Amino acid sequence: MSESKIEVLRNNLKGYRVRAGLTQKSAAKALNVSVATFNRWEQQPEKLDFDKFIKIADLYNVPINDFFVNV
Repeated sequence: MSESKIEVLRNNLKGYRVRAGLTQKSAAKALNVSVATFNRWEQQPEKLDFDKFIKIADLYNVPINDFFVNV
């Protein structure tokens, strides 16, 4: 059974953060948000607004489209 798009996004948000060598705390600090907010985004990516999503992609140096591909 394939993952839903939200599940793929959720997994990739965490996976690319880890690959970038960042903790939730360091990523949250770089994005100027609380760790709780950042954690919520990883758990519920539908809560993430597009402007912040672009900043996350830039921070991780990952094209936005890659977040939606099951790797």
